[in-house]
Amino acid sequence: MSGKSNSESPGQTKRFFKNRLFGAIFLILLALLGSFTLQWVLAWTLQTETPLHTPISRSMEPTLKIGDLLIIRGGLKAEDIHASPKDGDIIIFRNPIDPEDLPVVHRAIKKIQKNGKWYFITKGDNNPYDDYKIFGWLVPENYIIGKVIFAVPIVG
Repeated sequence: MSGKSNSESPGQTKRFFKNRLFGAIFLILLALLGSFTLQWVLAWTLQTETPLHTPISRSMEPTLKIGDLLIIRGGLKAEDIHASPKDGDIIIFRNPIDPEDLPVVHRAIKKIQKNGKWYFITKGDNNPYDDYKIFGWLVPENYIIGKVIFAVPIVG
């Protein structure tokens, strides 16, 4: 029989853990870099700082649900947005009452021009009334972050 044992020496164990720790840190850094790169590429391609979003309420059900991942296209003007109660574009916009609050995702149902500036009346598909009747909201064109171009169920 040989004098070798099946157990590793303390030096080998230290190197193993150092290598595994280095590998784990490297993978985490690589994932973070990939995430930031993907976010940057999406923001550049879709022309918005917010290319991904998810609904946080049930106001757009059954069309959109909490947890859906929304792909947003920005860089839009009023003429790029279709407004109609039945099939208007779903837009994401800053809250007209508190622009620093979380963005809102609702359907554009009507477009109004006042003093040369465009405004939108919006409505959640699951809400009984539009946002103008409920909150007094007229969404200015410059508050629109973008429109939903694709939704991935449950991923967000």
